[in-house]
Amino acid sequence: MTVVKAKEPLDEPVTADVLAQAITRGHDRQSTSSHATSIRYLPAPRALLIGFANASPVMLPVANYPELATLDQAALERLQLGFGGSALCLEEQDVHISIAGQISGNQQ
Repeated sequence: MTVVKAKEPLDEPVTADVLAQAITRGHDRQSTSSHATSIRYLPAPRALLIGFANASPVMLPVANYPELATLDQAALERLQLGFGGSALCLEEQDVHISIAGQISGNQQ
C-alpha cells in the first residue's frame, strides 16, 4: 500500500484573510464558468430559454426531452435554476435535471 501525504494542511484556521481569498476564488470561478443564470418558458415555441453567465442563451424545445415533455405549462413556468445554475429544478415534483446533460444529449 502506498501512503500519500497531504500537501496542504486540512486544519487551517479560517481567518478573515483566508475567507476573503476563498470568496475571491469563488467569484473568479463563477465569472468564468458557464453556469445558467436565467430560465424562461416560452409558450409559443413550447421551449425553455436558458441564459448563461457568459451571455450565451440556449433554447431547449420541451418536446425533445422526456423529462420536460410530461410537464404542463404551469409546471414549466415554475421551473427554477438549482445546484449553482447547473440544473433545472421543480421541487414540488422532485424534478432535478442537469442542464449540461440535456444540452449534450441533444447534439446530433
